[in-house]
Amino acid sequence: MYNIELHIFTNCTQYAPNIDTIKTTYNSFCETFGSMNATVWCDPKPNKSSFKIYEKNLKSIFTKVNTTTCFADGYIRAVNESKSDFLFMLEHDWIFNKKHISHSLDNICKIMNDNNLIHMRFNKRQTLAIKWDKNLIIKNDYCLTDAVSNNPHLIHREKFIKKGLPHITVPPEGQRGGVEQNLTAVENFKGSIYGTVNLPATVKHLDGSNRRGHFFKKMVNK
Repeated sequence: MYNIELHIFTNCTQYAPNIDTIKTTYNSFCETFGSMNATVWCDPKPNKSSFKIYEKNLKSIFTKVNTTTCFADGYIRAVNESKSDFLFMLEHDWIFNKKHISHSLDNICKIMNDNNLIHMRFNKRQTLAIKWDKNLIIKNDYCLTDAVSNNPHLIHREKFIKKGLPHITVPPEGQRGGVEQNLTAVENFKGSIYGTVNLPATVKHLDGSNRRGHFFKKMVNK
């Protein structure tokens, strides 16, 4: 068995302090992989006036809630402050397609460990050799790709500290990025995708910045 931590990254969107979005995401994760405590990293921007209430609401369901300056800041701190073997990095507005995920979380970590994989993402579309994954290398339980994504993903913490973390930067205030863009630009840093070629999407993006929390429940229950 591996030590695995769940880290959820959120921010105060225009719909904060509503927490329906992150609750939907967390519940979907637990329904797919089993119950697990989560550490939450929260950026008060852009809706800073709602931060205190949003933070209070988050603390009503999560025991560990940390304030960040941006996604990259929380990501770096999550990696540095953890002592676990693997970290599951999850932004606050995704749901999982359980029927297309046939491995337990521990099994997936074993696949990563046995094959020296650093970063494994769950794909929001069918896995094909197209677009940024055009150089896909097909394996039995996963595919290798040149592209690295912030979509829900696992990282092997020890390997990531050596080969990934040095390339992550906190962008200047008001700018985005610092994680997936930086890692994709690193020569010979291979990402991986859960499942082999043609596997249907294993996650769905809810776009928490642009839709109200109650709308997510309608989408999930369809």
